[in-house]
Amino acid sequence: MRASMDFKMRLFRIDQMIKEQGPVTFEDLQSALKCSAPTVKRDLNYLRKHLHAPIVYSHLLKGYVYEGTKAPEGSDEDKPGCELPAQWYSPTEMFVLMTALDMFDTVEEVRDGLLFGEMRAMKSRLMSLIQEGKTQLKELQKRIKVVHPPMRIYRNSCFEVIGKAVAMRKRLRIMYFTRKDQIEKDREVSPLRLVCYRNSWYLDAYCHSSQALKTFHLDYIRHVVALTKQCVTVPMRDIEAQLDSSYGIFSGGELKTAHIAIDRHAGSFVRNEVWHKDQVMTRQADGGFLLKVPYAEPTELIGQILRLGCHAQVVSPACLREEVRLMLERTQALYQDTAH
Repeated sequence: MRASMDFKMRLFRIDQMIKEQGPVTFEDLQSALKCSAPTVKRDLNYLRKHLHAPIVYSHLLKGYVYEGTKAPEGSDEDKPGCELPAQWYSPTEMFVLMTALDMFDTVEEVRDGLLFGEMRAMKSRLMSLIQEGKTQLKELQKRIKVVHPPMRIYRNSCFEVIGKAVAMRKRLRIMYFTRKDQIEKDREVSPLRLVCYRNSWYLDAYCHSSQALKTFHLDYIRHVVALTKQCVTVPMRDIEAQLDSSYGIFSGGELKTAHIAIDRHAGSFVRNEVWHKDQVMTRQADGGFLLKVPYAEPTELIGQILRLGCHAQVVSPACLREEVRLMLERTQALYQDTAH
């Protein structure tokens, strides 16, 4: 028989069950926790009294729920809960700590940049914080592994000039290669933001040639010259409203909302993913989720949808649904057995 959980794990399990499965019966709690009825009662009382968890017994639903729960099929953000006391690093903390140490190691390997020496001092300070009465760092690094997506060591001859111009608010003259037209165009721009997205760097700028906000891939800036003229002033809220309002790095075109049905098999993994800051994720009666995400240029979004395979289906709009269908059709054609 499985041993009973310790006190902290029982609290986490009660909170999880009521959030995700509620209403939960007393018998369900006792079975899941593998403990006696008095222990379950004490745990429920502790959550209510000391952690102020709004747990109530619903006679209508015949189980324990969080007071204020809107509906079983509502999104998780609609469901109240409680803050359980931390006794060790959270998953987010551990990810950030291990990633930061990995990134510091990368800086040391490459040995470039303005703050190389200071970076080493920052790493030492971070290491001392981890080791202060908690866990030996070497042992922690041996036992915790964070698998990062493939990363390239990024070098760009224009980066320093562009970065200084962004910081000093000075205009730039760039020679930019446009992949769509396969030509180079000379532009004067007011640099507004540098953006790192999926291991590539981009420049958000006001283009004086087109008199519009544009995003430029640094890999396609063939030449750059710093100018003495000041940048035009564009409020950050306007930059964010125009360039951050849709999925992915590229904006432009009509803003639409994709409705994507994700089945319950993939839903447990996707439910906590953030595809866009303005997305809405709603739990469905069958255990799946409906994801609503704004987009303008569909290419990146299609790639994100296709990675879920048969577990995701575009419900609307029809144009996005058709583009996904065509992409799948072309992909399938690559695997047709032409020998028969």
